[in-house]
Amino acid sequence: MVVSSVDCLFCSSPLVNYQSRTRVNADKCSNWGKNTARLSARKIQRSTIYCSRSKEFHANLGHAIETIRYDYPNLLQSPPHVDILTKDVILRERMTADLHGKESYLRFFWALRFHVRIFCSNTTMQINSLFVDDERGVVHVRWRMEGKFRIVNASWILDGLCIYYFNADGLCYMHSLENTVPPKSTARQLFKRIRESSAESAAVCGLVSALSNQDINIPSIPKSDSKTLTHN
Repeated sequence: MVVSSVDCLFCSSPLVNYQSRTRVNADKCSNWGKNTARLSARKIQRSTIYCSRSKEFHANLGHAIETIRYDYPNLLQSPPHVDILTKDVILRERMTADLHGKESYLRFFWALRFHVRIFCSNTTMQINSLFVDDERGVVHVRWRMEGKFRIVNASWILDGLCIYYFNADGLCYMHSLENTVPPKSTARQLFKRIRESSAESAAVCGLVSALSNQDINIPSIPKSDSKTLTHN
């Protein structure tokens, strides 16, 4: 009992409390030093990025934003403008391999318009939101595409996020398609309509199955799609 009481008295002594407070203050100073070092490194990195940018960076970035706002509503009817892209631009999409160059970039969107015109009608595309990260030189675009299937009398909605990465000259060197998500409520209604239409007509089921199992060869791009377009 004497030993435990002495231990308790020793643990509650001012010397021990002072030592514990000293350790806590030392940990706080260490964490503060690490945070300060991180902030300093971030400021140096930010200043390096700004110094490496050309004088035309913000002008080209502003032109790219206006081009993106103009292209998206017309993306299912006409090719996108490529004057905001670098020659070796990368189109990154999760379902396929990376595509390199302006020609491959135009081929991808031509194939999109080709399939949408065959299988869908009343298609529209719009920008829901656009955010510019000036520090990183990145533009985030949330978009929505909707329409109706020609074979099955059902409408569909597709939401997605695209990220554009810009170099020091304000030109896009990578266009990344991050995700495409149909809203859950719309997906349930779509599947329900497809099942109802399939129950009414077995021929529709066979046609849909045949189209889904058949590889469609995409013809060469028209010359009008391979040109660099401009707009006012």
